[in-house]
Amino acid sequence: MQSVCFTGACPDMTRAELTEKAEEKFEVKSSVTKDLDILVCADPNSGSSKLEKAKKNGTKVISYGEFLEMLDSDDDDDEDEEYFELDFDEETLKKIFDKVRENTKTDIASVYFGEPDSITDSKLGGYPYWTKDKEFPKSEDGESNLVLLAQINFAEMPHLKDFPDSGILQFFHAPYPLYGLDDGNFRAVYHEKIEEPLSIKELKEMGVKTHEDYIDDFPVKEEAAFDFSASSQSISTLCAGRFEHEIFKAICDLKLPVPSDFSEDDCNSEMLEEMYESDAFEEYRESCDFFDSKINGYPAFCQEDPRREDDGLDVLLLQIAGEDDVVDWGDGGVANYFISREDLKKRDFSKVLFNYDCY
Repeated sequence: MQSVCFTGACPDMTRAELTEKAEEKFEVKSSVTKDLDILVCADPNSGSSKLEKAKKNGTKVISYGEFLEMLDSDDDDDEDEEYFELDFDEETLKKIFDKVRENTKTDIASVYFGEPDSITDSKLGGYPYWTKDKEFPKSEDGESNLVLLAQINFAEMPHLKDFPDSGILQFFHAPYPLYGLDDGNFRAVYHEKIEEPLSIKELKEMGVKTHEDYIDDFPVKEEAAFDFSASSQSISTLCAGRFEHEIFKAICDLKLPVPSDFSEDDCNSEMLEEMYESDAFEEYRESCDFFDSKINGYPAFCQEDPRREDDGLDVLLLQIAGEDDVVDWGDGGVANYFISREDLKKRDFSKVLFNYDCY
């Protein structure tokens, strides 16, 4: 938003009226500063201190008449702006969503909770797999051990593209509100080879704690094994602009009749509002918005996608949905771990993004 300052009297309205009208489009300032964009004056030869300072700073100087024309022109532009509407019937909308489903379908490993048998199991909570030659993950201040939230033994799950087929990946968190979400008290640790693990007795002697030691301050309420099932999923409607990108791609793939200048920018939430009220969208949403636990696929969010478009965090390492008596992220909450595909291929888990939210 550009900034504007006034000097001298406006012939057509009071300063208060002018300020109120200008604030709809501009930031109104009371003095001339170096970052001021426009000075509006009654007389360009008045020699006022504001005018002289504006000229010295190289600020744009215009008359009240020119400024009022700018305001009126902006209003006219807003009134005349037309929006293209994607007016497709239900049959065509179904074709669009079927194309989105086809274009984005990917393999996933669905996760169900069972009874753990071993310290090397894929699981929630409990004592972690660990070996004597490694330093245990600690909090940012180095004063306390982090707590195992989950670990994945890749040998136990269905094969997924670019994921390891062996080794154990672990997620450690601080045992207090936010669980390291915003202060760095979170670590992802990958053990490429599974060796002789430390016993529970040895882990206790190291001062290792589990979810049971923080039962009121940690999301895991009960140790539970991960049981896996091979499945598939298409992109979730909750993936913000990524889903809208796929709508645009599907429309192009199907060669549907749209204006010649139709672009991806036209596929925004306002433009697609009627599409989102269709039966075809509801059917798609119910089949693809999974608030479940899984590896790979597309995430679900209670609030918003924490990823930026340019951060490259396109792989869902793990999603853990809240389940009564097992894991609790708050009201209907869900947690996600993300990594870039490049780092996943390199088995570099040092830049994993953790996020959780709830309603």
